[in-house]
Amino acid sequence: MNATWASMPADLPYVNFGDALSPIVVSAISGRRLRKMPFVSPESRLSGIGTIAQNFAGGTVRIWGTGLDTFTRGSNVDEAGYHLPPGTRFRVAATRGRLTKERLAALGLHAPDVYGDPGWFANKIWPEYANEEKVHDFGLVLHLTEWSERRPGASLKPGLRRYDMPPELAARVTFINPVAERSVEGVAEVVRRICQCRRILSTSLHGIVVAEAFGIPALFLGATAPFGPQNMEIAEIQTHRLDHRMADFYSVLDRETVPAFSWPRPQPLDWHRVLEWCERQAPFFHFDPRPLFDAFPYRKAVRFEDERWPVRSDLLVDGDFL
Repeated sequence: MNATWASMPADLPYVNFGDALSPIVVSAISGRRLRKMPFVSPESRLSGIGTIAQNFAGGTVRIWGTGLDTFTRGSNVDEAGYHLPPGTRFRVAATRGRLTKERLAALGLHAPDVYGDPGWFANKIWPEYANEEKVHDFGLVLHLTEWSERRPGASLKPGLRRYDMPPELAARVTFINPVAERSVEGVAEVVRRICQCRRILSTSLHGIVVAEAFGIPALFLGATAPFGPQNMEIAEIQTHRLDHRMADFYSVLDRETVPAFSWPRPQPLDWHRVLEWCERQAPFFHFDPRPLFDAFPYRKAVRFEDERWPVRSDLLVDGDFL
């Protein structure tokens, strides 16, 4: 089975855990081995997790839970926005959110009212993590661009003062790097660390997706300052003001605002106030993943009701997550 997903450069022995969830979930649902295909190809292939729809050209691309970036300049995005590449057939089974669907529909592509990020099914791959002991009150899942190196164990980039944590809070908070060893076990370790937290605050989209999939309340941490610590009680941010990935993800909720916190990275932050505010937020991400599962565009080897979807030991036809 052909599939395409984002990955780190081939000379790095690591992956971004959110991107790597795509082949894991797709192979588990289909029961098939995967052959990784490039974004530009004449062959038919599946697109799953990621803000990657804008990268495809050629052949037939089956979109299942994918997001679209119409802002970042690239081969199919110019000053006028995203345009459909010639010689490419898109078959849309589901989109990550309503924003992606609307942008594709504006270009004449039919897309059903089926939404969701396939990373939600991490709880079917590792159901045992739902019972993982909670050893941290908060986990901060920080985007890979905020780490000094793209490897597990890396330190944060210097100058990110908003992450200066008071010593008295250090035992309550853990920092989680989304970069994993290039293996199913490596990805599982990041998921497990998220599940060891009672709440998640994240700049990583899949830090939030995975946390919510396991029933762990998660909040987005942005990089601007529409609200200061003195206004923490009213930190409801309009979804259209969020990062476009998060706006698309939250668009499935039919909410104009979501509780989120935003603060410039170089400025120190009152973490006592932030954590108190986080603790007061009630869970709000209520999502039924069944339609997304049903929309999977290939034959399924598992049932939605199954507690665990096994991952093949020979996940890929050749190579690993390269």
